[in-house]
Amino acid sequence: MIDSQIVPSSTPLGPFSMNTAHSLSSNGLFVDLPEKFVTPTPGRPPYTPLANPLDPNSPGVTAVFDQFVSYKTGSTDGAVWIHGGNISVTNLKVSDNCVGITMAADGQTK
Repeated sequence: MIDSQIVPSSTPLGPFSMNTAHSLSSNGLFVDLPEKFVTPTPGRPPYTPLANPLDPNSPGVTAVFDQFVSYKTGSTDGAVWIHGGNISVTNLKVSDNCVGITMAADGQTK
């Protein structure tokens, strides 16, 4: 059953700080939404947190990923994959990963 009152693509995150990923076969941190679960909002990346997730005109809030550490992740993936808006990555530490960080885009620039 799908609950229309839950909108993962725009729900703000709680605190995310001091997390570690290591020895994984894919990304250590993956911020995106599988297309099969989400109907994209035109002009907005898949994950864009809003003050009111149910109102697409609501002001954006910043999702902060702080002090994330990743090492030895992914044979072809990287430490971090982010596809979204209103996202800040601070104090990131990566080592011995195939790729450090990928900030994916939809071909939009602002």
